[in-house]
Amino acid sequence: MTDRYGSDVLANDPHRAGSFAHRPTAREQAAEHGLVVEEVQTGWVGAVVRVEKSGGMHLVVLEDRHGRT
Repeated sequence: MTDRYGSDVLANDPHRAGSFAHRPTAREQAAEHGLVVEEVQTGWVGAVVRVEKSGGMHLVVLEDRHGRT
């Protein structure tokens, strides 16, 4: 009898890869002015208006369609 799950059932996430993938994976992208992005934890969607460096970190400021940053 063949083990259809293999030796490690958690090795592959069927929701992130393969023909049944439902959630796209994040990828790195340069923050260019006007690029529309979504902050996945809060769901905030907006266009990049500026990038600031504060305390050794880069902060990306987004502006939504209502003008809120």
